[in-house]
Amino acid sequence: MMAVWEGRGFNWDARLEEDGLTPEELEAAYSPERHRQAKAEAEAASVLERFRQVTEYSPAQRTMFFESEGNKFRIFPKGRRLGATRGAAHAFIEYMLQGYACLWGDTVNGNIERYLERYFQPALKKANVPYRWDRQKKTLHVGTGYTDFRSADMKLENWEGFGYRRVFLNEAGIILADSYLFDNAVMPMMMDYEDSELIAAGTPKGKVGKNGSKHKYFELYSRARAGESGYFTKTFTSWDNPFLPDGAVEELLGVYGGPETAPARQEVFGEFLDGADDSWQVLPRSWVQLAMERWKAGVGRPGIGDSPDQIGVDPARGGADNMVLALRHDAWVPELQVVPGAQVPTGRHIAALIVQRVAAHTLVQIDLGAVGSSPVDYTEEVHSRTLGINFGTPTKMTDASGRLRMRNYRAAMYWHLRELLDPASEHEVALPPDDLLLEELTAATFVIGAQGVQIQDKAEIKKIIGRSPDRADAVVLACWQAPEPEFYVPGSESFGFGEGHSGYEG
Repeated sequence: MMAVWEGRGFNWDARLEEDGLTPEELEAAYSPERHRQAKAEAEAASVLERFRQVTEYSPAQRTMFFESEGNKFRIFPKGRRLGATRGAAHAFIEYMLQGYACLWGDTVNGNIERYLERYFQPALKKANVPYRWDRQKKTLHVGTGYTDFRSADMKLENWEGFGYRRVFLNEAGIILADSYLFDNAVMPMMMDYEDSELIAAGTPKGKVGKNGSKHKYFELYSRARAGESGYFTKTFTSWDNPFLPDGAVEELLGVYGGPETAPARQEVFGEFLDGADDSWQVLPRSWVQLAMERWKAGVGRPGIGDSPDQIGVDPARGGADNMVLALRHDAWVPELQVVPGAQVPTGRHIAALIVQRVAAHTLVQIDLGAVGSSPVDYTEEVHSRTLGINFGTPTKMTDASGRLRMRNYRAAMYWHLRELLDPASEHEVALPPDDLLLEELTAATFVIGAQGVQIQDKAEIKKIIGRSPDRADAVVLACWQAPEPEFYVPGSESFGFGEGHSGYEG
């Protein structure tokens, strides 16, 4: 190889003397392969400079991805809508242009393509940066570096086997709830490079993980707070995003019930909480009690003989649970009608009780989860305005503000009732003063996860209060205004509950 370079006018003796290298080291340094690599690195440096000229970071993003470099573990609890995902995408483009091997860990596989299209590709195209996306391997190549994308819903073996200089865990509060992935995949992949660094960012999700031990995200944060060598942390609130429109954070605080509530402290201010706060109730006790006080005062009481606009049915076909019917007249719910399960052994028996109470305009909504479609089928034979609803059906619906996604119909329906009962709303829902109903409505708590708002299911609540929340589910069904196209019922009575609910869209 020396002869090849000498034929091109390359003076080996001069380079040996100037660089102080052995012939073997010099040959490696000036080989054609190294020459190509040096050329690629020079081109990447030029592109990097062009990218930086057209890319803007917020102060929080600069701290997270650049100014905190030099620490092995960089931990950033944050409020929602800080812009961490966008900032990470832009920073990872810079890392790749510097030749880094990177890993991006996310909550669900579906986020990967969405983030590529929303954050990576527009920035790359804006700066005219060449790239290559390998959809099958989930790898983005930019310059001489690359980023592998993985998600917590993948098998562990899909994470294993590579070393990385930069690792980003997006929504670390969710990913690190189970420490197994961190201990058995993330940590081993940070051993190949001495300067490998972890950037963990996300809204905290409590201090306790899935297995009852300390949440891994909280553990890393605690070590950083204690000043342990190699750890860095800084908490950012939703206000630290200067690119948000005016009023966006205030709107979030309104969704969470004000700045002092536990959801606001966690989701807006980025605090780690222990979860022992009644702010996580879907339906705050004081709101339900206010609705019961309106009932006692006769607010909205219907006239004698008036037919209900809607009936919510939590059926029971035999068994120990009760069947509950909740009738709604405009915003008034009269005393609940509770029938022992033994008195309604079949779907036909259930339907017989329902149709005695309907008028032509009455909408009947029946829970499908407990006994199947039989009660719906029999009721629909006599009364066409009948719907069966499965609480567990996934949905893309949001809250009224459009900012909180609902995981399933149970979350959407309970959250809808929450918005109706909110004292700040214009709706004067009147609920019957029933201690069992009060206990059931206020038993459910919620979490905000990767798929949106998730509410405790019926089985979990049954363990807490010692019985099935049949009364609560019937009331929720009676108040639910079905928004998705497949559930629209022409000519249904509105009574105003659907107004302003543009967020409820499929």
